[in-house]
Formats: sequence, C-alpha cells, structure tokens
Amino acid sequence: MRMDSINNAAQDVVVNHPYQSGRPLLTVSPNAYSKLTISQLRGLHGMYHANISIEENFSTAEQTMLDTFIETIFNTPIMQEATNFLTTNNITFKYEDFKIIWFQHFSRNGPDGKNGSSGFEHVFMGELRDGCPVLGFHNWLYFAEEENALPSRIQYVRTNTHTVLNPMSGSVIQNSFRWNKLGAWINKNVASSFIGTSPELEFALYTVCFYARPNGLCPVNFYENRFNLRTFEIRRGTQTFVATAHPVLS
Repeated sequence: MRMDSINNAAQDVVVNHPYQSGRPLLTVSPNAYSKLTISQLRGLHGMYHANISIEENFSTAEQTMLDTFIETIFNTPIMQEATNFLTTNNITFKYEDFKIIWFQHFSRNGPDGKNGSSGFEHVFMGELRDGCPVLGFHNWLYFAEEENALPSRIQYVRTNTHTVLNPMSGSVIQNSFRWNKLGAWINKNVASSFIGTSPELEFALYTVCFYARPNGLCPVNFYENRFNLRTFEIRRGTQTFVATAHPVLS
C-alpha cells in the first residue's frame, strides 16, 4: 500500500519530543488544515458528544458534512487500493460496508444501551464512560485540537515511544495524558496514534486489518519500521462494527 497521499501533513506537524515543559506536544502548521480530508475531519469534531450514554443527533447540515467526508475518504486512491486488496483476497467490501462498520452508531453499554458510539468517534476522536479512563482517542488531529483549545483540554503526562516512520510521511507515538472534555480530568493511561498521516491512510490500514486480522495484532512494515496495528470488533445483533483500532508499539 502506498504510504500516503496529498493530504499527508507530516511536514506540517512538529512533535515536542523529548518533551519540553511549557510547549504543546504537537505544533501544527496552518498549512495542514488546508488539506481536504484533514479540513473535513476537523469540521466534524464539534458534532459528537463524548459521553457514550448520549445518543448522537445530527442536524441535516451536519449529516451532509459527514456524508461528504465519508464519500471523499472512500474515493481516495489509498482507500480504493485497500478496497481492491480486500476484494482480491475474497473479502467483500463496498461503500455501504465502510459506512456501517465505521460510522453507524451503536451502544457500548450492552445491546439495550444508548447508541452513543461509533468506530469513527472512538478512534478519530475520543469517548467517555462514567467511572472509566478515556476510551479511544487515537488520532493526532483531534489531540492537537484539544491540546490547543483555550483553555487546553489536554494535560500531557509522558511519551513512552515516538518512532519516525519517514520524515516525509509521519510517525507513530505512544503516550499518556489527561483529558478534560466534560468538566473533569480523566486519564488516558496508554494512547497510541499516527502523527501527520492523512485520515484516508489510517482508515485504509485499519479497515484492511479489521477484515484480515480482526481481534488481534496485524503486522505492518513502513520503511523498514515494523510494528503492529490492533483492531477489535463489536457485534450488535447481526451487525459487526469497528470497536477500536490503533498502532501497537510495545
């Protein structure tokens, strides 16, 4: 699979590692926000409620924004390459499958709970459940947005591992932080994500692993950097959704 696309922002993101106090972990150049799929993803952040016990309810305009993003991602060359790979390996995967596994809402509180979650929100944003650590939160763009909010909603704790895949393509990081989205600081003890990569690359990699190596480790090799991705599924009735997806660095 090709490394990334015109929406890659690796050269527009500076990682503060080794960490220096008083500076954000991620500094993002405005140029990153001009890239189509990054701009579209950024525009969706405010539509979702972090509490998984509250059902999402989108306006017509918000649903149109989401549908546009889904179509844009699915039609990128990287996502089409992933689709062709799955088809070649006798795995049926179409546009409707993409919408369902990533974007259809489901309950994380059992089959009778509120449909307040989705694979998309869990991975590309973050979620909260009463009495639990932060759920998900595996995307650099959302981290940067929350970290640079006024006041900041992120308290950095530490970076465990930061590996540059290629200076032109991005990196992967494992870190710890605290998140204050709903008025209280909640721990994310171990978080891992790509840095500077395009949304479509992450969707493509996670989707292939979701189908090819579900509920476990999925080995990948980028520029001689070998590590794993991990995906898990969740079933509600007859339907299967992405429960989580992220890099594994230890």
